[in-house]
Amino acid sequence: MFVAVSNIYVCLINYISLFFIIYYNDNIINWLPKETNMSSIGKNSSYLREVNKKSIINIIRSDSVSRSDIARITGLTKPAVSEIVDYLIRTGYIDEIGTKEISHGRHPKMLSLKSDSYYAIGVNINRDRCIMGFSDFSGRIVSDCIIDINDLPPVIAVNIICNKIFELKEKLSIPDDKLLGLGISIPGPVNTVRGQIINPPNFERWHNFNIVEQFRKSINIAAFVENDATAYAVMENLLGHGKDFSNYMMLVLVDGVGSAEIIDGIPFRGQYGLNSEIGHVSININGELCKCGNHGCLELYTSIPVVVSKAKAMGLPVNSWSDIVDLALEQNSDCLQIIREQASYLSFAIENIVNIFAPQAVILSGKIQYKPDLLLSLIKNQVYARYLTKRLFEPQILMSKMDQDSDVCAATSIVLNNFFFSDDTD
Repeated sequence: MFVAVSNIYVCLINYISLFFIIYYNDNIINWLPKETNMSSIGKNSSYLREVNKKSIINIIRSDSVSRSDIARITGLTKPAVSEIVDYLIRTGYIDEIGTKEISHGRHPKMLSLKSDSYYAIGVNINRDRCIMGFSDFSGRIVSDCIIDINDLPPVIAVNIICNKIFELKEKLSIPDDKLLGLGISIPGPVNTVRGQIINPPNFERWHNFNIVEQFRKSINIAAFVENDATAYAVMENLLGHGKDFSNYMMLVLVDGVGSAEIIDGIPFRGQYGLNSEIGHVSININGELCKCGNHGCLELYTSIPVVVSKAKAMGLPVNSWSDIVDLALEQNSDCLQIIREQASYLSFAIENIVNIFAPQAVILSGKIQYKPDLLLSLIKNQVYARYLTKRLFEPQILMSKMDQDSDVCAATSIVLNNFFFSDDTD
């Protein structure tokens, strides 16, 4: 009797469940939370496909690999990898470059980035010159030129640059559909959201100028602007030490002191897309007035023009940072003292960076890359002795792998880095 009642109860529950499934079949999507409705599922699926495509391109960009290598690295199934790889071959991003010799089984086909398939335009505008050029898909500069825009209003300067872009594009026979975009590097601060230069010191003519909008009026192409330090940081991410770290801080010493933080390939930004400006952090609240309006900025003590001017005022026969370094290596006591002071100021800045951001690495770039061993050893000794979390980790302090005169490469890297690491799938 008990068994019979139990069976009736089970049947009743099944009939009720079947009724609800049939009755609500047409509306079952509405039962799902908003974030899991079918349009979201489709969108998320599309997003994941794009993420997987970029992940695979980045693996191939770093080294020649096979489909099996990619499946092992990503955890994707071999059919999924083959589908994406076939798409990337059809669209020209990658190519098969031969087979890999193995001791047994089929020789796998190796994959490599197709460097001549797509191109990026780079424009660097600084205080004393403009240089423009094109890079291929691997980041190699294929052509560049210097453009004289000194003392010109920004609108006229942009038009002259655009004419030169068209001229060089025709010379290189690059079709429109092979251009990924235009990268602009310029002294900061820069509103990267609006594409607007704000108020860089000694760059008054360009203040509040929307440079991205002006370029887009003349060239129908995606355009991106970064301050020059961030441009160097993303170049390092693509082609230098940055490939070895998931997060790092870049310091660039040229006319001023620029900085940028990279996290998982992407520049870390604040409000309005602003990047860090470590050069205008005060290290002496009673110091002299900086052109930015602050007192005692780091830049007033460590920028290369300031250091060279100080050496000249001491009566030293120098015209550049390299002159100071050469004399220091010849044991000139005054030049040795200048480098010790430079190391002290920079180590102070790096200690604060490490204490605030805890980066895996701090990478130095710019004119201080010239024969850097003395300066770098002094900086490391001071930082490693004083930063707060020394018992937990030791950040690497490195000189950039990239040439100090890589302005065009840095500008084109803005475009390429955006392509390789941006999560924008529109």
